[in-house]
Amino acid sequence: MKFEKLNDSKIKIIFTLTDIMSNDFSVDEFFENNSVSSEFLESVLGKAEKEVGFKTDDCKLLVEAIKSSKNEMVFTITKICESDNLDVYLNLAFKFDCLDDFLNLCTYMKNMDFSNLDNCHALFSLYLYNNSYYLCISNYGCLNGLVLNVFNEFAKKIPYTARLDGMLCEYGKALFKEKDFCSCLNMA
Repeated sequence: MKFEKLNDSKIKIIFTLTDIMSNDFSVDEFFENNSVSSEFLESVLGKAEKEVGFKTDDCKLLVEAIKSSKNEMVFTITKICESDNLDVYLNLAFKFDCLDDFLNLCTYMKNMDFSNLDNCHALFSLYLYNNSYYLCISNYGCLNGLVLNVFNEFAKKIPYTARLDGMLCEYGKALFKEKDFCSCLNMA
């Protein structure tokens, strides 16, 4: 397990397969079982505080978990304190090279059993800008790590910034705005 403190409110933790196995759980179990993932993250945050001085200070945490390979997982944990602007943390963007990549994602998601997303309150907007397609997701907190990993298979995750939002709104062409997840899947 390797800790990298990115700043006072963000830390990156890299786990090898050995680290995962020594903690007596599987990657699939982590993404499927909230109690297992919560207990595991609590113990990891305790180690992070001891090793690199990363204190959570009763802040809410944004946890991004990515299975980067068969032998490694990367967690990025961001503290969100009450004074922070939550809009920056609850938005994501993915860049697709072509519309077919987006449609392939929709087809794949439609064919898989992601029934737990029926109650998801994330809103999706799709823009065309400079021959690329940008899928912007607002309020993505209800999307689990498995779903986000699937998105990463079809598109490149890019930072969602005020600059990107402004650029897309002003110069991009909105193909659809603020649709729910099921509406997006029906595009395929």
